[in-house]
Amino acid sequence: MLRHGLVHAIDEKHPLQGQSPYSASKIGADKIAESYYLSFGLPVATLRPFNTYGPRQSARAVLPSILTQLLAGRDELRLGDTEPLRDMNFVGDTVDGFIRLAECDAALARL
Repeated sequence: MLRHGLVHAIDEKHPLQGQSPYSASKIGADKIAESYYLSFGLPVATLRPFNTYGPRQSARAVLPSILTQLLAGRDELRLGDTEPLRDMNFVGDTVDGFIRLAECDAALARL
């Protein structure tokens, strides 16, 4: 999907762009894991969960912020920048994804 000229559907072919130290560190970690596969044949699979929500989540995250404001009876929500599109994943689904990946030999790197 395009919005303001930007691609929002992200897949494995999406260009790697470290737009913040956080995102650059994620790219770096993926590449280090990949280098262990290429150098030593160590089986590697990369999983990139994002926007996980659920119990015990930081109140600063977007969903707890919305819920806290609604429960406090606010008439207008304060969210900061509302332009970014986000996919949200429930923590149980994120954990299930990690478990399924760990059990799937076909998911291992084959570069």
